[in-house]
Amino acid sequence: MMQLRERTSALVFAGALIALATTACAEGEPPAIRDLELSSTNLVRGEQAGGKLVVSDPDGLSDLHLEARVEGPATASIPFAQPAFGPEMVEATVTFAFLLTDAAPSGDYTLFVKAVDADDLESDEPSVAFTLE
Repeated sequence: MMQLRERTSALVFAGALIALATTACAEGEPPAIRDLELSSTNLVRGEQAGGKLVVSDPDGLSDLHLEARVEGPATASIPFAQPAFGPEMVEATVTFAFLLTDAAPSGDYTLFVKAVDADDLESDEPSVAFTLE
């Protein structure tokens, strides 16, 4: 158990935002994530990697938050810096960066991201695979 904690603490994640705004109109629909991608699928410990995704919710994005997790030789839920979505926004492109420290074990990983809205409705959880060298 102690060894797992040491490995999961090696994962660090941060997020940033570039957004597009449109008008909200529907209610009670779950958010969606599409076009999840990484800048590279071969990552090196200690070097920052980046990616992007598109998130949408016909109910609006203002109370939406993103959750990320990594599974592989080490598994962890990863804090995602929450973008500040405007009240009229229903779709946004979110760019993010993350770092796997020297303590993270090498191997094949999968990054999963989901969106959760104010009504606790969840998006599907798209994923992208990468290798840590």
